[in-house]
Amino acid sequence: MPLAAVVGWVVAHLAPAYHPPALSLGAAIPPEARQLVARQVRGLAGWHAGTLAPLGALTFLWLASGGIHTFFDALEVSTGRTRPWWKKRALSVGLTLTTSWLFSIALLLGAELNFVLDDLRRKRAGDHATRGGEKDRM
Repeated sequence: MPLAAVVGWVVAHLAPAYHPPALSLGAAIPPEARQLVARQVRGLAGWHAGTLAPLGALTFLWLASGGIHTFFDALEVSTGRTRPWWKKRALSVGLTLTTSWLFSIALLLGAELNFVLDDLRRKRAGDHATRGGEKDRM
């Protein structure tokens, strides 16, 4: 739930600035779901959340890093070595942040790549149509 709040807040505030990638992601969603998401985004964009979004982001970060922290605990049991709690938590928070940023960048690049490929397909289709017309004239 905290992740949904953070993603909704970010999309609501960044979607107007980065409209094409947002449209590309929306093209893969069924129309009913797209309308539901659009209503929620409009509601979030009109609502000034002040302290709620940072609190949601911190909650998401803490909960997500808890899973990685548990994985570190399991590694300690299997290896017989231990680390202080604060060191494992710092590593898990850092890994969670890094993974989140890399996933976000990959998502945006994938959306942008879709637009670039569509543009290349249109240009290629236009080149084929032009070349076909030139052959007929010769």
